[in-house]
Amino acid sequence: MEKIRIVFGVIFAIGLIGFLMYVFLPKGSSGDCNVLDYEYGTKEWQECVLASSEHAAEKYSNPDSCKDVDPGAKGGCYIQVARKTNNYAICEQYKDEIEQTIGGLGLCFQMVAVENSNIAACDRATQVELDPNKKSADDCYAELAFTSKNIEVCNKISEEERKQFCLENAGG
Repeated sequence: MEKIRIVFGVIFAIGLIGFLMYVFLPKGSSGDCNVLDYEYGTKEWQECVLASSEHAAEKYSNPDSCKDVDPGAKGGCYIQVARKTNNYAICEQYKDEIEQTIGGLGLCFQMVAVENSNIAACDRATQVELDPNKKSADDCYAELAFTSKNIEVCNKISEEERKQFCLENAGG
């Protein structure tokens, strides 16, 4: 009978330790993305890294908090802090790290604009645009117009066909 109690006690202790680790340890570190069944660079891996950078940004509200983040998630962390603090200057300040992420600098401006209904972030994207076709700025304006249901934003889109589509569909 004593052996059965010891076995159940050990099983209970292991289960309790596992539960406590699950509850109290931070989730979504970018290292997990490499350990799990995600092949480096795949869409699933990229989504995992972005989620881990969101986790880091949730804990912190300034760019310094991203310095200790895994290099693969650092750019995404800066994007999330910019979005969370409505500060698109962070996009430019940490441009090199952000350019290593999916969507790069254009995504950073777009996330700040859409999350905070901040058209100035889209306007700034046109000034620092690396894409000569202004695609990132147009993406930013279109996304902002659709999420805010403000068709006036559509008028800032440079590509005429896309602008027309936005004007016809964003309001409603």
